[in-house]
Amino acid sequence: MEMLNEGMGVSVVMDKSFDLTNYPNIAVIPIIPKKSSQLAFIKRKGDMVPVVNLFWEFARNRT
Repeated sequence: MEMLNEGMGVSVVMDKSFDLTNYPNIAVIPIIPKKSSQLAFIKRKGDMVPVVNLFWEFARNRT
């Protein structure tokens, strides 16, 4: 994001994956026609690793 803000590059990213609050020099140009995609998160049943559980809860709260 910082490189884009400084005028170095172009990026294609999903609309909900960034926050431009601190990047006043970045312009958003929608792709037309609009394209959609889906993303799925999966994990092993019974996986109790703390970092996996933290991420899983984060993902659940973002839907």
